[in-house]
Amino acid sequence: MKDEIIQIILEKLKDIDKEIVYIFGSYAKKENTEDSDVDIAFYSKDEYDSFDIFLLAQEISSEIKKEVDLVQLKNSSTVFQKEVVENGIYIYEKSSTLREKFELLVYKKYFKLNEERKEIIDNYEV
Repeated sequence: MKDEIIQIILEKLKDIDKEIVYIFGSYAKKENTEDSDVDIAFYSKDEYDSFDIFLLAQEISSEIKKEVDLVQLKNSSTVFQKEVVENGIYIYEKSSTLREKFELLVYKKYFKLNEERKEIIDNYEV
């Protein structure tokens, strides 16, 4: 992803008290095409109104001339958080310690979820 696009994204997110910002999806996998949207996820201790997030995504979209999907990780499922952490690329971190702590917590919650649903999955496979 071009540095100028990253700078636009971070500039547009300046009013959000963000801890971490990730790019995920086709851009993170380097499988993007001309028609690909830009998938952005951010983690903040604060919770933001979904309509405000939608409007912010539209602002970013109009600047970079690409469709944008902007997601709050705080409100996302454990499985989605794990996918972003595992396959995404962070483009901003308030501190590396905070990012590493968040990522470890996501993996911990994911492994706990797998333990909790192991019996269900095992029974389904039979």
